[in-house]
Amino acid sequence: MDSITLFFVMAFAAEVIITAIQLIFTRKELKNSVRLGLAAGKLLLAIVFGLLVLAGPTALRPVQLEMTALYAVMLPEAVIQLVFAIVTAVTKKKPPFGLVKAVCFVGVIAFVVTGMINSQRITPDYHTCSSDKINHRHTFVYLADLHYGGAQREKYVKLAIDEIKKLDPDFILLGGDITDDFTAEEQVEDLYGYIADGYDKPIYFTYGNHDRPLNTKNYDGKYLKKVLDKNGIIILDDKFVCISEDLEILGREDMSEKDKRLDTDKLKNAIPDHYLVIADHQPGGIKENLSLKPDLQLSGHTHAGQLFPLRVFYDLFISKSCGEKQYDDTLLYVSPGFSCWRFPFRTEASCHYEVFTLTPEK
Repeated sequence: MDSITLFFVMAFAAEVIITAIQLIFTRKELKNSVRLGLAAGKLLLAIVFGLLVLAGPTALRPVQLEMTALYAVMLPEAVIQLVFAIVTAVTKKKPPFGLVKAVCFVGVIAFVVTGMINSQRITPDYHTCSSDKINHRHTFVYLADLHYGGAQREKYVKLAIDEIKKLDPDFILLGGDITDDFTAEEQVEDLYGYIADGYDKPIYFTYGNHDRPLNTKNYDGKYLKKVLDKNGIIILDDKFVCISEDLEILGREDMSEKDKRLDTDKLKNAIPDHYLVIADHQPGGIKENLSLKPDLQLSGHTHAGQLFPLRVFYDLFISKSCGEKQYDDTLLYVSPGFSCWRFPFRTEASCHYEVFTLTPEK
């Protein structure tokens, strides 16, 4: 059973369980204020489930599928029930349970199907940056958070990679979490071989927090490096690379590797007049990278929250979760990512890879 079918089955099972629990409450005459509170509590619990899936401890991984399915069912149901409770408070008329449940069921189906379709759609997002440091036009693709072998079907991933190659960018920049703890060795080999096959321009790679998994049952960091080297993919772990006489890239070691990540005062830019692009998987790295005076920082990691409304929590309490943010002369762009974490369900921004064009300032 593939991940898409499994997730749909789990969502259906969650809906059956929740309906059974709701039937128990229909036997009791609850005040509308109590029903309003129950719906609000369900909404809060759904958000907590989503947060635990994306940012919870690794000990919860065995039950993340069930929590994601519960989120997918409980969130739309809670919103619909809140609306009915408010209407009841205004009209003083209680709708029949069958009507409420029918609307909830339609809402859940729509929410689940939309989220699953959104997880499989991979589209380009185009950006143009101009600078007086740039002498010649450059085009490159930034791709992060593929998590290969998990949420997306292989054919959709490879179709998107084919489209990237057809764009014929000057180089490809892989921004971390291309594989993860759940990617098998043969899938690591297959993916990087497919990316490199038929593309005769440079491919650069920076680590994310999942590329070198703690769970070595499938593969480890040494194996990953061997595969990257075999396919001619250049690892930038706190290393600069000069692209041309006007463009330079710095790939940062991921923030999760505190012992390996260098302090910025140890990173000397040999040609500071170049346009500098920093690839740093986690956007939180912008705080220290600003001392290097980059023109552009590219990050991923957040998946734009992936599950609504977690994007709000990221923006408020962690870092920019998606899109652009200007820091004086530095532009931070956070990609929503190529895929999803673990399961084929995404209710925030759709899956993207970024196509950047750097042009001389007119």
